[in-house]
Amino acid sequence: MNTITIELPQPLLERLRHEPRPPQQVIVRALERWFAEPADKAEPVGEMDTIITELKQEGVIVEPTPKMMVMAARWDALSEQERRHHREEMDALCLDPPLSQIIIDSRR
Repeated sequence: MNTITIELPQPLLERLRHEPRPPQQVIVRALERWFAEPADKAEPVGEMDTIITELKQEGVIVEPTPKMMVMAARWDALSEQERRHHREEMDALCLDPPLSQIIIDSRR
């Protein structure tokens, strides 16, 4: 097996981190399905669109729920100063136990 390094948009990376399956398994499966499709598609699709479609089929990406849309609208309505303040608070947050331990415990 070979190793490949890719850059992912932060939201996509976060969803991949929360996927119960190992990230490598999700990505390999998505790529296998992508290359299994016929090369002569009716309409060309951008690489990012194809990857997002595959990750949606794997269940890593979901359409936003009404609740998510409300939360996003509230975030968009904040001033840049309010957003910065919120980010600073989140960066300073210290979880006990650490988030990694919480995730491990929740998978048991």
